[in-house]
Amino acid sequence: MPNSDLLIVHTEIPEGRAVPQDIATYKKGNVHLCVVCDDIRAVYERLKDKDAFADQPVRITFGVNEGLNVYFAGVHGMYCELF
Repeated sequence: MPNSDLLIVHTEIPEGRAVPQDIATYKKGNVHLCVVCDDIRAVYERLKDKDAFADQPVRITFGVNEGLNVYFAGVHGMYCELF
């Protein structure tokens, strides 16, 4: 895809340390996959019947991430985001 970047970060939990149970994306060390799309509403409409979305797209009205976004459940419980 032109003008696209993919950054994959793999974080390992040291042996003997508990696996975090709170996977909220704002918690340090937790990850989520964000996919930037040209038409978030069209993608949401196409995928909403898969029962993965927590809610409808919402508009962020301030900051560097201003725009529409929506979270959904990914593989193995990882949070994913359309932006």
